[in-house]
Amino acid sequence: MHRRQFFIAAALIPFAAHSSLAAGPMVAPVDIVTYFYAFSAGKNGKWDGPSAFSDAGMRKTYFSKAFLAAIVADERKSQAAGDVGAIDFDPISASQDPSVKNLVVTPVAATADKATVKAHFNYEVSPKSASADVAYEFVREANAWKLDNIRIKQSAYPEGDDLRAMLAKGG
Repeated sequence: MHRRQFFIAAALIPFAAHSSLAAGPMVAPVDIVTYFYAFSAGKNGKWDGPSAFSDAGMRKTYFSKAFLAAIVADERKSQAAGDVGAIDFDPISASQDPSVKNLVVTPVAATADKATVKAHFNYEVSPKSASADVAYEFVREANAWKLDNIRIKQSAYPEGDDLRAMLAKGG
């Protein structure tokens, strides 16, 4: 998807209910990731609403059963212990304080049953700007593409994050 196409799609997507994106033919992983960012940016584009990662409807529609089960188990365990949990940031924006700029969403690889989409963007980290590459790994489940993992690499935090590994390790 060209940069211009992304901005056109991003401008239109917030006005569509996410249930309509799931209706009809199978939605491509790149379109799902583009929608995650449009949803998370909110109608005003200020990133002050819920993230696609934390929204129950988005999780139910777009996350694989195994990934969702791991997230929910971690959240229940951490809430019962009064802890934050393994994922204490928003994976969509790769931060606790979203400031996504110059977003580019690109399909990376695909087979019949797996696909990877990369989102690259800049964000502010005091006192400078940084960049992030967020890889979304999808699996085909129940005749639909479902998010199964997120891997994050940031210029400010080069060690990276793998959500599946974080969930397995616990909070």
